[in-house]
Amino acid sequence: MGADLSPKIRFSNEEIIEAAFALVDEGGWEKMTAKNIAKKLNCSVQPLYREYKSLNEIKDEVVKRIIAISNEYTSVKHSEIVLISMTLAGVHFAIDHPNLIQASYDLEGSKYPEFTKTHEETFEAIRKDPHLKEFTEIEAFYLYLHVLVYSHGLSDFIYRGYLVSYPREKLVEIAQEAVEAILEKAKRKKANEVEEKVDADVNGNA
Repeated sequence: MGADLSPKIRFSNEEIIEAAFALVDEGGWEKMTAKNIAKKLNCSVQPLYREYKSLNEIKDEVVKRIIAISNEYTSVKHSEIVLISMTLAGVHFAIDHPNLIQASYDLEGSKYPEFTKTHEETFEAIRKDPHLKEFTEIEAFYLYLHVLVYSHGLSDFIYRGYLVSYPREKLVEIAQEAVEAILEKAKRKKANEVEEKVDADVNGNA
């Protein structure tokens, strides 16, 4: 039997990543298998492995795509206050791409330093925010952590469909009010600490 001279089906890297990304957007990482990618491209799995050595290489590229989309959302200025703006961006991202935001949470703290870099850049923006200038670096970090925990929790509720009956505008309003309350509490605590220190200094010098 002679060699198979039929033309080999080839797909560009972009086509493969686009198919893989669409699968994650539809159903999370569990749906991104070689078989499902091939099915989406209407081919066997062989063309995938002509372009990529493993599924992990494809996953790495999908992660970059997720981060790029996340950055598009966070680049939109929803508020003059960074913490509020980033939270509202997260709400919009979770509503539009619930599986993507959950996929990104599944990867945080893993082998992908891109997520650490994103957090570092966000915190740097928080430190430069004139609305938060009264806080020390450690105070700003815990404030960021507090808001991050709330934001992740809200996004998870959206992902699981618990808030499906709420329109986008209402979820944005809830998120903004919550972060404003967190900030107000932190500012009151800081003001009280400053006042107590002043009183202590006055009494110490009396």
